[in-house]
Amino acid sequence: MRSVASSIPATACPVCGHERWQVVLTARDMHGDEWFEIAGCQSCGMRRTADRLSEAELGRYYDYPGGRDAGRRFVGAVESVERALRRRRTVMVERLCSRPGRIVDVGCGRGTMLAALAARGWEVWGTELDESVAATARQALGERILTGSVASAGLAPEAFDVVTFFHALEHLVSPREALAAAAELVRPGGHVVVELPNWSSWQARWFGRHWLHLDVPRHRYHFTPELLTRLGRQLGLVPLRTWHFSLEYGPYPLLQSALAAAGLNHVLFTRLLRPVGTTTRPRQALWLHLALSPLLGAGLVAATGIELAAAAARRGGVVRMVFQRSTR
Repeated sequence: MRSVASSIPATACPVCGHERWQVVLTARDMHGDEWFEIAGCQSCGMRRTADRLSEAELGRYYDYPGGRDAGRRFVGAVESVERALRRRRTVMVERLCSRPGRIVDVGCGRGTMLAALAARGWEVWGTELDESVAATARQALGERILTGSVASAGLAPEAFDVVTFFHALEHLVSPREALAAAAELVRPGGHVVVELPNWSSWQARWFGRHWLHLDVPRHRYHFTPELLTRLGRQLGLVPLRTWHFSLEYGPYPLLQSALAAAGLNHVLFTRLLRPVGTTTRPRQALWLHLALSPLLGAGLVAATGIELAAAAARRGGVVRMVFQRSTR
């Protein structure tokens, strides 16, 4: 086992500012053979991936087949389901405003949600750190898809009704800076939505280093709802509502994590879902993946039931929080 992180870099905790960290877990990159340490803040309990990768070095860990959001990521049926689930996010966004407004989606990917909102009269903006991903979204949505961080995007303060982070905040080197920028972009009374993996979930507790949502080293920080709430309040964001269930990001990671913990392939079903011909899903193994399809379906049904129970106990694998900017 080779660890990229041999010592813990001195980095200020985004929640409490302390710099003392202790290794709590070692996890494997799901798309490679490298292992990374996850450290816990000795003051507040925040977790982060403890490596010394620069942003440029980190970029290569996104260069796996289907990894970047440009182009088709999954086999046909799964691709259609994923797009439908992302369009479904518009229902929650629209409930935050009485009429079409202005939105920034941080880490917008291919812009599926933004395109659906634009069709319903919203003025949509998005940011992406990777130019190839931004270019894909830009083909459909034009020049309002910006490359770079939300903090450096140059957008007008207090000019937006909603800013969203759907599985984006945990990828950032400075989540505090990004959330602070979002708080400045929304008008007083506006909303910031954050959805990310839940470190205090049953999944995280049961599967430990096998938990799919660790996704090291791409996930830089590992939040709990309590720590996300604390960070939001520090930045003038008041929590309004919390969801603990995600059909898109809950059952499947539970199933894959359980297989990995049982000693089976740690990305078995991830390979099944990738397009034929990629290095994660070679053509010669197609027959095996097709044979496993019924198992995947049955497993997902069972995992969905478990995740619903976890959500009822506020321990779902994913948490979504809606914050409102203070009007004071």
